[in-house]
Amino acid sequence: MVTMSSFSTALDSSMQLFEYYMALIVDRVEDYQALTWLMDYWQDNAEAMGEDMRYLPFRVEHADKLGEAIEGAYELNVLGLNVTVPYKSDVIPYLKEIDPLAERIGAVNTLVRCEGGFKGYNTDMPGLHRALTEDGVNIEGEDVIVLGAGGAARAVCMMLADKGVGRVYIMNRALERGKAIADEIN
Repeated sequence: MVTMSSFSTALDSSMQLFEYYMALIVDRVEDYQALTWLMDYWQDNAEAMGEDMRYLPFRVEHADKLGEAIEGAYELNVLGLNVTVPYKSDVIPYLKEIDPLAERIGAVNTLVRCEGGFKGYNTDMPGLHRALTEDGVNIEGEDVIVLGAGGAARAVCMMLADKGVGRVYIMNRALERGKAIADEIN
């Protein structure tokens, strides 16, 4: 695990500098351990394309340190970051720009370096739609059940509404959360 404070030490100890750096912002060691497959995936793809890139985790233990982490990543010339729960909404005030879709969803999971900072995107909704389309699932006009009413369910419900489904039924333990999503989208 590389924290912001130990990043330069890790670079020195590896005896190798890379042309590009990508990062993952996590808040717990368990998140890092669960997402090592993602870092390996990006690393393997970069190497296969001949890119001189390294994908590193940045552990940010508290939301009040997100601004410092984002600023530090920019100063270290990090080209992009992935953001995990619980920071997908908390990181927004520290962005230079935000994609309109991500702004509407109220959460980002991908940050891309831009002039003066990072631009935030949410890839959950487009990713789900692409996966459905590639598998031949046509949702237009169909009735759909969504299980849960968290951030991902909110994004899914927005995508479903945007793509013209018939009705969306939100099933959740807490009625208020499901109703809040329905009220927002309707």
